[in-house]
Amino acid sequence: MHNTKYFESKRHATWLELFFDLILVVTIGDVTHILSHTHEGHLDPLQFWKFVLIFIPLWWVWASHTMYANRFDADDRKHRLATLFIMFLLIIISGLIGQRFLASFEAIVVCYVSSKYIIAMMYFVSKHRHQESVGLTTVVGRVILAGATISLASLLFPAPQQYVVFYLGILFDLLAFIFFLPQRLQLIPVHTEHLIVRVGLLTIIMLGESVISLSTGLADISWTVERLLTAATGFVMISSIWWVYFDSFHLLSEQKLTTGHSILYSHLFVFIGLSILANLIRHAILDDMVVSDFRVLSVIGAVCFFIGKQYGYFMERPELRSQLVVNTLVVFVLTGFALLLPRTGYILLGLTAAVICYAFLSLRYLNVPPRASRPSAQQRYHRRPAMSDTASSPDTMRGWVIRAYGEKMVLMDDLPVPTPGPHDILMQMRSAEVGDWDDLVRTGAWDMERPFPLILGLAGAGRIAAVGTAVTGFSENQQVYAYNYPLHDNGAWAEFMLVPETYVTPIPASLTPIEAGGVPIIGLTAHEALIDVLHVTGDDVMLINAAAGGVGHIAVQLASHLGAQVVATASRRNHDFVAGLGAASVIDYDATGDVAKAIRDQYPGGVDKALNCVSGKVANDYVAAVKDGGKIVDLPGAVSVHRPGVKIISDYVVRGNRARLADVTRLFDTGALRLVIHEIVPFDEAQHALDLVLSRHVRGKVVLRIT
Repeated sequence: MHNTKYFESKRHATWLELFFDLILVVTIGDVTHILSHTHEGHLDPLQFWKFVLIFIPLWWVWASHTMYANRFDADDRKHRLATLFIMFLLIIISGLIGQRFLASFEAIVVCYVSSKYIIAMMYFVSKHRHQESVGLTTVVGRVILAGATISLASLLFPAPQQYVVFYLGILFDLLAFIFFLPQRLQLIPVHTEHLIVRVGLLTIIMLGESVISLSTGLADISWTVERLLTAATGFVMISSIWWVYFDSFHLLSEQKLTTGHSILYSHLFVFIGLSILANLIRHAILDDMVVSDFRVLSVIGAVCFFIGKQYGYFMERPELRSQLVVNTLVVFVLTGFALLLPRTGYILLGLTAAVICYAFLSLRYLNVPPRASRPSAQQRYHRRPAMSDTASSPDTMRGWVIRAYGEKMVLMDDLPVPTPGPHDILMQMRSAEVGDWDDLVRTGAWDMERPFPLILGLAGAGRIAAVGTAVTGFSENQQVYAYNYPLHDNGAWAEFMLVPETYVTPIPASLTPIEAGGVPIIGLTAHEALIDVLHVTGDDVMLINAAAGGVGHIAVQLASHLGAQVVATASRRNHDFVAGLGAASVIDYDATGDVAKAIRDQYPGGVDKALNCVSGKVANDYVAAVKDGGKIVDLPGAVSVHRPGVKIISDYVVRGNRARLADVTRLFDTGALRLVIHEIVPFDEAQHALDLVLSRHVRGKVVLRIT
């Protein structure tokens, strides 16, 4: 599992990746050459669109391979041969771009589709290189196959429909990655440092291509002072672009990236912008383009470069957004003034001045630290090797703690990693459950009877990093989840959690490790309350309030599965959601003045059993809805009134239980239960996760993603 470059502590781009970048730039150079031809000083608009439409599939092959290599590159013979074959296909496309483009379009389609099929196959053969990669590689591989097959189907159509179908396949591919695959891709976060290096390397090589364009412009012409000054201006522009691009590059590498889409996809515009600007330099030296066309290209090139460059920073460094917007607007205004100049050489000089101005403006934020100290991609995802692969465990870990009850929680990065006892299991956490009980622990209303600093969180999912000497039935690297109460050592909001083996169960096959972290407490609570305490059967009318919440939405499904007629309370916006979970009747507690009366109007005899999930005095309103001889499980202990003939079980707290959690697992895997996730929150934003839960407007579950 650890035979990939992903797990290297000081990963850098391989020589093969650098070779790939060189091949791509050679191919892009041929594409960019389309913009170098003018007719009586004019650039045919069809030439520009030809440039863009050929550029996109070439870039998409490179981007697809980069996304694969970032997560799964083992740099073995199979990977090298597959990559070299893709490079050869790009070279063939390069040779077909010129005058033979339309006549050879079918061959270009075959080369593009073949390269995409190879990348899909690379995903399929890499399914065991990460613990979470089986499902991910299968889905991504299928998406790539589907997109490539749509593009291949273009061969069945005549022109121009042929071109439309070809690009529909690329569009399908892009949209799937942007809108439908991000949550799956987050299971294996992008390797930040590697991705930054890859786009940086390609950018520097493309700047080299700009220098070649400058040199080509000076070849075979008579040199004049004006042309030499224009060439010097072009070189200053290239140098300024290099300065602007790379001087702030460290601001991205400091961040944790999940999918990396904001960086990778925005660079399509960076690369298009650089290609156009390189051609502008050549045309300015040769003075072979009319000023009006030069202005149009200048606008497109400048906008593509700056918007493409700024987007990644805008998305990944929110604290810089106001400065980025101001700087970009200033550059665009200066570019606008440059366009008013009468000659191409002067416009190029104005554009260069705008880039230099941006370089000075960016000095204001080059040393701005990130909003929080964030781990790298490897730290977020198994940067520390599995304990079975090392002689000793890591010494420290990150975790959210309180130093005393009532204090604000803080993120510490030097907490000791616990050592398993004979019957303990050490979990390397992927995700953790978040509930209002976590705030009860923080405030001291629920005393964990553990020393400070106290790590928060009581349940989650992850892989087994180590097992005690007496543990049986579990092995290292197995995906498990657990509810750690009574708290054994430390809480779940940390990179590692130590739990007794009796708390631990393999996660459901129907859930990812991230999703599974949201199940243990709500699953155990609903299971124990309905089955062991209330003994819900098919003859019962079962009342569940706060039915759209964490425990509530699981309880509705379980009660319905047990055959009960479920009466649920929820806000109006959640009525359809709760009904879809299996509730026979949903009552709006906001619009109903007397909830008990509204329930009795539908069920005059009252309900047989009830599960109270709400705090405050409103909990008392539900007691009157229960028939004589009925039962209420009052989870938060909020019911303060008593009625003869109604049994109230208050302050009900479940405990870690392997057998019960295994039954919850079975219910998920048989389809009786499904988890609805309101939001998956990054580890560094745990306070936001808790605030979400305490807002009482959560539908389903909030999950904290740890790695």
